[in-house]
Amino acid sequence: MPEKPLGHIWFDLRSNLLYDAALAPNIGFDIYLGNQLSAGFNWKYAWYRNDSRHIYWRDYGGDINVKYWFGKLSEQKPLQGHHIGAYAQVFTYDFEFGGKGVMGGLPGGTLLDKYSLIVAADYGYSIPLTEHYNIDLCLGLGYMRGEYREYHPEDGCYVWDATRRQQYFGLTKVEISLVRVIDYRYFKKGGRKR
Repeated sequence: MPEKPLGHIWFDLRSNLLYDAALAPNIGFDIYLGNQLSAGFNWKYAWYRNDSRHIYWRDYGGDINVKYWFGKLSEQKPLQGHHIGAYAQVFTYDFEFGGKGVMGGLPGGTLLDKYSLIVAADYGYSIPLTEHYNIDLCLGLGYMRGEYREYHPEDGCYVWDATRRQQYFGLTKVEISLVRVIDYRYFKKGGRKR
């Protein structure tokens, strides 16, 4: 007779395919807390440059989130179906394509020295593809603020043209994520794990 697990820990690993298409590798996870709630973290990091052509594609940062899951699918299994949530994100960037460049925050330093901030709410729907894989579709609306610098390359240097503040309210997230759902079952001491 098979042993009964003492409990389950549900979590997922995810990657936003839209970030991947924009050459910004990313990874995230959500862990199911019970009572139809989950909490998670996402991180992206792109750091490409070609100094001879003055091409920079830099974008990195992360977010923390909380989600409430509801609907028929979420009653069948955690981390699928409809979800609403809230998230906070910090990020920085440096984009230049052969001429004028735009850099979020202060040059040099760490992420916390030069970040932009988003605080937002989101709605999504996680569609099961197989027992262990979902596609998660999500849109977020919220507030973004930060500071950025405009610059241009000149005589082997980068010349700062202006420092500007940015504030924005509107669409802050578009997500199409491939999700791997994991059901970790734990057993009494000496029992099996799956």
